[in-house]
Parts: sequence; structure tokens; C-alpha cells
Amino acid sequence: MLIKSFLHRRRYKKLVRRGCLLLSLTAFSGTTFCAEPPEPQTMAKRLHNVIKVVRSPTNRAVRTTPRQNALPSLRKRAGDSLDIQMRSSVGTPIQIKANILERATTRNFRSKKARDEETARQFLRRNRALIGLKNPDQELELVRQWIDELGRSHLRFSQRYHGLPVWPAELTVHLNPDGDVHLMNGTFVRTPPKPLLLTPFVTAAEAINLALAKKIPNSHNGMASLPQLIVYAPGKTSPRLAWKFDVDVSMNTSWVTVIDAITGELLTQYNQMMGAAATGSGQDKLGEKRPLNLWEENGTYTMVDTSKSMFDSSVPLSISANHIEAKGAIIVYDNQNVSDSGSRGVFAESVSVTSTDPNAGFVADAVGAAYLLSQVYDYYLERQARNSIDGQGGNLVGIVRVGQNLKNAYWNDTFQAMVFGDGRPFANALDVVAHEMTHGITSKTANLIYLDQPGALNEAFSDIFGEMVEAYATGQSDWLVGTNLGKITRNMKDPSSLRIKDTPWAPHYPNKMSEYLTKKDIDPLGVGNNDNGGVHLNSSIINHAYYLLAEGLEGAIGLKEAEKIFYRTLTMHLTQNSQFIDARFAAINSAEELFGVGSTQAIKTAEAFDAVEIINIPRTPPPHIAFFCGRYGAGFHLVWLCESRFWCNGVMSS
Repeated sequence: MLIKSFLHRRRYKKLVRRGCLLLSLTAFSGTTFCAEPPEPQTMAKRLHNVIKVVRSPTNRAVRTTPRQNALPSLRKRAGDSLDIQMRSSVGTPIQIKANILERATTRNFRSKKARDEETARQFLRRNRALIGLKNPDQELELVRQWIDELGRSHLRFSQRYHGLPVWPAELTVHLNPDGDVHLMNGTFVRTPPKPLLLTPFVTAAEAINLALAKKIPNSHNGMASLPQLIVYAPGKTSPRLAWKFDVDVSMNTSWVTVIDAITGELLTQYNQMMGAAATGSGQDKLGEKRPLNLWEENGTYTMVDTSKSMFDSSVPLSISANHIEAKGAIIVYDNQNVSDSGSRGVFAESVSVTSTDPNAGFVADAVGAAYLLSQVYDYYLERQARNSIDGQGGNLVGIVRVGQNLKNAYWNDTFQAMVFGDGRPFANALDVVAHEMTHGITSKTANLIYLDQPGALNEAFSDIFGEMVEAYATGQSDWLVGTNLGKITRNMKDPSSLRIKDTPWAPHYPNKMSEYLTKKDIDPLGVGNNDNGGVHLNSSIINHAYYLLAEGLEGAIGLKEAEKIFYRTLTMHLTQNSQFIDARFAAINSAEELFGVGSTQAIKTAEAFDAVEIINIPRTPPPHIAFFCGRYGAGFHLVWLCESRFWCNGVMSS
């Protein structure tokens, strides 16, 4: 029983530490305590009286808030299929899901897109108290709307506060083919209860100077983008007025920087560069002879592949020594082992890759990049119906031989290019090339920020699709990242078989959440920039979940179905600040949309995340519960009491 659980002193104190105890019982007992919680016996007695009041058929006078009233109202409309998962750190839903949350509006509209937007906004308005937004029409800006291959509509909204972007905060409303809302998910924050100060004390120029003077490593050559005034709301701290801008130090270093606009404090900083018609042939760096698609003009063959269906012949193709103008081509440049200058928006040192012989004379790194980029393009078009990185047939650009003996490959979002050093044969490793192109796709879809759990998800999806492209091209996956590099960097089948560094005291890559590496774990390793909070380290947890789903579980569903689920997860459901728990829900929802609710694929997806301890939190409590709102310290909590279970912000305490 609930009363007995509160008599257990250790459990009681643990609940108090977690901020889960109700601290306002005025409506029921006439007593309010706001300092130290009472003794367990006293608390148990009061809770007993509360339960008696709630269960009494003659006494229903319960003091409620708009948020408390919203759930029964939504349940009445949605029925027993309603499932709400709450994000305890901010008090907003991770997701709201049901067979039908909001039926399609019956009003007439000129287009399906306009009707879908009105239906989505109607759902948001009607449930604003539950969602935590006072005025969704003003606080949510539609930034993207699309219809997928299943006929489902998706509307992505960015959050705003008095016209300023709230970063990184987004939510997505999903509609079934009939136009009914069936799912909402996202990472966003509640409307601030008190007005925020919106006049900056620190000017944009001062924020840049602060960053360049002492905040940004090696910033003497840096160039800052135009600062944007935002409300910084990562979910870990209270929203704050801030300046956000990029500082480009070099081609492989671009610091996303957020400076408090009131105090000048550095709020966050991370490197967003994501690491790792004629025909002919050439030899790549591994000694393999590769077929090439080239462009011939006046006896000169240039490494421009116009053979793909995305190529637009109506746009004139022009070639100069260091620039190629085309639409829908695969283009490879050579940086000639020159270190990048960090100049913004141009390839100052890169030249076109040419030869007067279609079968000889090409730079080996460029041969590998051109050949493998073609294979990655083919995979995404054939398996995922995606036409290039942007989905619209945009150019694929690779730059090889950047720097001298640079042991790195990365996606550069500023240049929209895949960049390869030659310290190892990065441009000749299929899983690496696919990994970097997937970073580009992520930037065009979920746009996961490159920090902490969102950054680890970013890396994991690149690892996953690197392996899937490898399986597509070779017929099987070895589940190893970096097979052709001379050193295995990650093992998706058995992450803990590898240590993070080649020292006997370094920790192993984590298999599951109980092994998750925190900043305290990472600091002693001497990993550059602490790996942005472990983006290349904790990604192994998601990698392993995918391996289990595809091949490792008993009754695993296989590569083709698993890759469809995870591709949909990335492109349809995740938002820029998604956490691991968001990935779980997104993957299950994707499996249900593709294969049906209760399908083997959906069940196995849940099992895979269970196995790595990214576990489900309880469903929305049943309707015969008592709702309470209380404040303890700085946290706001929704508390449910249901028979012998105690719930706080969607988390059940046994």
C-alpha cells in the first residue's frame, strides 16, 4: 500500500531528495508546509486523509489548475489509447499519443497543407495547458511541413518567445492519412511563468569580443557570424536572454557559441564540425581500380559525376580551376595537402580534380571519394527514397587531402561538404564516407545539436547508416566502424570490447545506460573538448540498440526493416534537442507507423531499447487518480496518487 511505502524512511527521504513529495495539501487538510517536510508518519497520515477525501462519493471539491483539468478533457476525446510521457526536468510532454488526438477540421481550405496546419494548431490550442504553452499560436512558428511515403503529414514548429527564437526548442505534430492528429512529440520548454528581461545589457559586438578574447580556443584567426538574439532554453537551466553565433576558426572548427546577453557569461560552446557523362577509372588509396563517371571538356576529364538521376541538365555546367558550377552532381575537390585557412564560405585552397587521361592521373584519395559517394547516393535513393543530402537532388561535395597527415574526416555544415584528411584512408572507407554524408542528412532533417545526448544520437545515426551502406554494397555488415582505416574505432555488436583510449586504465565504450559516461568520467581521458559531452563515446549505446534490433535479439527483425525504422526515426520524429528517451519513443512510433501497432517490429524495437536500459516510463495514469501540484525548491511537479503507486512527472515511484 502507498501508506506503508511512506513509512519506509529511506524511501521517503529518497523521494524528498528527488523533489517528488507534495508540499501543498491546503485544499484537503487545511495545512500548508513549505520548509522542511514532515516526518514519514505525519506525511502518511495526511496522505491517508487525502485519499479518503478523493475516494469519497460525497466530496469532490478538489482545487485544480488548468493543467490538471486538461488531462481528463483530452482523455475524454482520445479514449483509452491516450499515452502521455512527461519530461520531468521541464514539465513538458516528451510525447502525447493516441489513436486520434484531434480529428481533422471540417472547415474548408484551399489545400491539404492549410487544413493540416489548422488541425495541428487546433490541437495545440485546445491542449495548451497540458503542453505548457500559454499561447501556442504566438509561441510556435511552423518551419517545416511535409507528407511522407505513407501519406502521413508532419508539421515541425520552432518555439518563440515575444518574437525571439527559443533555442534549441522544437515540437512536431503528426497526422494520419485522414488528417487526424495522432502524435505530438518534441523538446521544448514551458512558457516562462514570469516575464523575461528582453533588453540585452551586453551588445552583439561585446558578445563577439568576449568570445574571441577569452572563450574560444585558437580564435585569433576566427570569424564570427552575425549574432542572433535568442532565448536560451536547453531544458537544464532556466530560460535566459542570450546571443548565439558561430565562430569559424578553421575548416574543421566552427564553434557554436551562446553568450548571456545580461551578464556576458558563456552559456554553451561546442565545435559543430561532425567528425569522421564520360566514363573512366582510377586507382584509389587502397590500390583498388575503381570505375568513375567524369565530365569531359576539350580533352580534359574532371571529377564531376553527372550520371545520377538528380542531375539537372537545364542548368549550365561550368568548370574552373577551383570551382565547379552544377546542379545535381557529385563533385570532388583536392585541397592539395594545404591546411585550411578558415576563410568563411570559400574553398580557397581547393582545386578541381582533373586529368587528360580518363583512366589515369587522378589523385588516389579523390578516386576513392568519387566512387564511394556514388555508392552512398545509390543506397539512400534505392533504400530510403532520398534524393541526395537535401532530399531535393542537391550536389554532393567531397574535399580530399585537407591538411598534411590529418587523421580526421568530418561534415562541414558551413560549406555543405564532406571533408577528408589523408592521415588514414578516410576517403576510401565506405562506412566513413557514408557516415559523413549521413551527418549532412541529419543537418537537413532532425538537425541534432552536436552536444551531449543529441550529439551522441547524431553520431550514432551516422555510424548506423555507415554500416547499412556497407551492407548494401558488400552484402553484409561487420558491425565495425573503421574497418579500412587500420584501426577499429567502434564495435556496434560489442561496444565494451574496445577501450576509449589505448591505455589499460581507460574505460570501455558503454553498452547500456548504467555505463553512460558523464563529464566526470570523460575529463581524465584528455579527449579533445571532452568530446562535446561524449558524442563519440555514448553513441555506442544507441549503436548497440540498433544492432540488437537488426540482428542481436532473439527474433531480430533484420537489416532492411531495422534501417527503415531508424531512418524514419531520424527524418520524421527527432528534433534538434532530442534525448535518448526521445529516440526510444520515436523509433517505436516509427515502427508502428510502418508495420502497425502491436507488430513484431514495434515490439522488438521496444525490446532493443529495453536491453540498453533506455526504458519506458509509465503510461498516463488511469482516470480515477488524484492530481496535486506542488512546489519544492525550484522545481514544479505534477504528482499522481493511484492506489498503491506514487507518480511524479510521469515517473512511478514504487
